Amino acid sequence: MRTRCSGHPTPSLVTVVEVGEGHSQCSTEQQRIGFVTSALRERKSMFRNIYFIFGLGLLVCQSMFADAAGLEVKLGSNNSPVRPCGLVVIVIATEPGATCTGRRQVHDYSEVQLQSVNIGPDGRAKWEWSVLCGNHPGGSRAVHISCIKGDRQGSLETIFVVQ
Repeated sequence: MRTRCSGHPTPSLVTVVEVGEGHSQCSTEQQRIGFVTSALRERKSMFRNIYFIFGLGLLVCQSMFADAAGLEVKLGSNNSPVRPCGLVVIVIATEPGATCTGRRQVHDYSEVQLQSVNIGPDGRAKWEWSVLCGNHPGGSRAVHISCIKGDRQGSLETIFVVQ
């Protein structure tokens, strides 16, 4: 509510502010702006703290999941390129005791599942399959291998080319 405050040099810039039951005091625009600015600073500080805590939480969660997903899977060999009617051989290396599965693309680019392999003491797994004979098997095909051991997992992607 705007009203005149007695004794103030610029009464048009003065507002009466309720401060309690039946009590009021004169407040200048500068004082009100100062109060609003102070409130905005407090709110900004509060949001900064919330963002900091949220970011810290994400960092902690990421490091927990990074440890859980840390199974290394490496490509040992890939005999690509392969001729039509040839044999594709993919060998991977990971930790002994892991279980690995995979899928590969076929001549029409659909996918087929590769047999699941339990990794032995040498830490290697091998998949092999024959390429279709004829004029249509040419091109690049994707192979995706996923391995898991306990709560850790890892994967790799590679391609084989039929020429």
